[in-house]
Amino acid sequence: DVAGLEDLEGTADSLAEQLLSRGYAYVDNFLAPHVVEAILKETTPLHEYFEPGEIWVGKEAQAGAQVARGDVRGDSILWMNFQTMISNNCHCLHRAMRRMDTLVMSLLPRRVPRLAHVSEHSDAMLSLYPPPGSRFQKHIDNTARDGRCLTVLLYLNPAWQPEWGGALRLWPLQTGHVKGSLITTAAQTLSRGEGAEPVELLPVAGRLAMFYSDRVLHEVLPTHRMRHAVTQWYYDRVERAEALTAAAAAEKAEKRGGGRKAGGG
Repeated sequence: DVAGLEDLEGTADSLAEQLLSRGYAYVDNFLAPHVVEAILKETTPLHEYFEPGEIWVGKEAQAGAQVARGDVRGDSILWMNFQTMISNNCHCLHRAMRRMDTLVMSLLPRRVPRLAHVSEHSDAMLSLYPPPGSRFQKHIDNTARDGRCLTVLLYLNPAWQPEWGGALRLWPLQTGHVKGSLITTAAQTLSRGEGAEPVELLPVAGRLAMFYSDRVLHEVLPTHRMRHAVTQWYYDRVERAEALTAAAAAEKAEKRGGGRKAGGG
């Protein structure tokens, strides 16, 4: 069910070329149809444990709160690591995510300079976008230098039709922004809508999509059928270490200050 390393080398070549030229990439048939069906069968019993996706409301990383806003983000999500995948008999999902790791952590860093320091990843986020009309408004994943450098998605929607919506809309980066990571900040990109005209990727079964977490504007368009996806974020080792150090310092300062946080209600 899992293609060999030689097959992934060709996939890595294609994805790297796309990332270097426009900041996002995708490839079809990363998973065979029967593997997608097996993953859906494994994860369906877990749907009762999904919870509404949340967004961060606040001006900065340490001042704000996670809140559910269905008008902004309409999915329900479940976080799983490799251990919980195995313990919940999600073995096909586990193998698929291991295959993703081989691609992103072993093969792409040799081809894409911005991924040279990729060293770890988040837990996998399983998401369900229910009809009618659930969406995720335009945003950039990492505007706070939290270490996330690459967002990678697997789509699990057999026989998906264009009229069902649910496309991932992305704003490709201009070449200068792709190759020169310090030319513009994510916040500047977001405020100016930097980049070319948007493109739309339908969430068809077996499709793998990826984009720079701290650069690429994107949104999920309203969906009119249940939409399944798995997302994993890959961390830049240097930026992640800096973010964890800053978070620890902020927590220490908060304790010294009596633990007060902005907010009320």
